[in-house]
Amino acid sequence: MLDLEWPFLGSEALAAKAVPERAMRALYEAVYPRVYVPWGVELTARQRACAAWLWSRRRAVVAGNSAAALLGTKWVSPTLDAELVHDNRKPPARILVRTDTLAPREIQVVDGIAVTTPARTAFDIGRRTTSRLQAIQRLDALTNATDVTLTDVEAVIAEHSGARGLVRLLRVLPLVDGGTESPQETRTRLVLIDAGLPRPQTQIRCSTNTGTSLPASTWGTRICGSALSTTDRNTGQTVSSATGISTGIAHCPIWAGRSSGSVASCSDTDRARWSLALLLQCRQRDGARDRDGRV
Repeated sequence: MLDLEWPFLGSEALAAKAVPERAMRALYEAVYPRVYVPWGVELTARQRACAAWLWSRRRAVVAGNSAAALLGTKWVSPTLDAELVHDNRKPPARILVRTDTLAPREIQVVDGIAVTTPARTAFDIGRRTTSRLQAIQRLDALTNATDVTLTDVEAVIAEHSGARGLVRLLRVLPLVDGGTESPQETRTRLVLIDAGLPRPQTQIRCSTNTGTSLPASTWGTRICGSALSTTDRNTGQTVSSATGISTGIAHCPIWAGRSSGSVASCSDTDRARWSLALLLQCRQRDGARDRDGRV
């Protein structure tokens, strides 16, 4: 295959004689009108955003989840349609065109492409994502990648007080935590919060009883005096932060009789429930100690 950077505009490639027309049509397919990618390739969210922007003749501003992908956010689904702020009201399939009014300070340039700023991107994702869980997962990932703050987003809200979806945005915004590093962690954190437990802290530094330092815990709670899980930034593996979640869960009724190795293979929902069971058990234990004055 010819060594062409893609996606690309077919007319520009032909004009520059970068590829013969016959070869272009044999080796590449139009993902959008006039925009070509290699045949059979599955586009990432970032590549689809670039292709959609090229379709607009480089005049649109990439927005929403597409902007999040260009801003370096992980976990953006490649199945989502590209999102643009553009004046063309008749986009092709797999492109969503927004007619939002953007202030100049709500636009920045990433690799030559105009995109909404992290704060404006969070504003749009939070008010347009109907699922509470999905909205918080997406905003967690965005804030983790960009360090955008609640104050930044509130400034955008103040300038667009009449925008649709603000009630939805204001409902999820206080629950966003950029210290969370995966959608599964967001799900578990929300299970704990919805159960009435104290809000988990993220990125907790901890060590073992022998004084060995462990990587920063992705998230945890001080209810039991230790984090539930910790992610090794070098290997990507999840390890225990103290005596271990498998050890703690083994004593919970919901986990009785199961092997500790099953912790890693269980579903996200079950892992969240087992984590909750462990924390509830710890809270009941600690409450009993407080009542009788013993440690």
